[in-house]
Amino acid sequence: MPVVRFLLGGVCHQFADHSLHYGGEPLPLCSRCMGTYLAIALAFVVLRLIGRRRSARLPTWSTAWVVAVLVGMWALDGVNSLAHFVNGSPWLYMPSNTLRLITGAGCGLAMGVMLYPAWHYVLWHDIDPRPVLEHPAQWLPLLAAGGALVGGLLLWPGAPYPLWGGAIILASFGVLAGVNGMLVALLWRREGTVRSSREVALYLGLGLGAATVEMGLMRLLQWAVLG
Repeated sequence: MPVVRFLLGGVCHQFADHSLHYGGEPLPLCSRCMGTYLAIALAFVVLRLIGRRRSARLPTWSTAWVVAVLVGMWALDGVNSLAHFVNGSPWLYMPSNTLRLITGAGCGLAMGVMLYPAWHYVLWHDIDPRPVLEHPAQWLPLLAAGGALVGGLLLWPGAPYPLWGGAIILASFGVLAGVNGMLVALLWRREGTVRSSREVALYLGLGLGAATVEMGLMRLLQWAVLG
């Protein structure tokens, strides 16, 4: 866990008072980042379960406004929290880990809805041409799953640390591996060539390696600049 905490420090400030605690120990990501990464991974699972198997088009305009609302709430809460950190007083309201988690999870769902079709479009040869979301009602299972995630984190304070700690590790490294895997395919000019899960594993492995190096370098840069 020390190595993982070190690496995740490259993508999160890890302030203990901004993190949820289990077993007396803070989780390796702040509440906002934790909600974001867990919800991105959750969105991928839910979209697969509701039949958006390899959807490779962005959501329709009738559903995309929800993305804007969720990201806007995340940005507003982040600016308010930053104002409190810098000035010692809130801009609009008193920040809390509950709000950080809720807005982080909302933004994560929005990001998941955008990354899901991008993943299939960049990598897969055989894709589903339908938009990932076509009707506003298709947001309901995503929002319900996000609510269950937030509820589980907040309403089960006695949960064993490895449960959420392990989920955070899998989600954060998985998301970063996927994003970097797409970049690898684009740099190699191999987009739209994947035909099997074995080939997906190759890009995920390369993406994981790239993500690990990036996080390590960002952590070292953070130490060099901030001490």
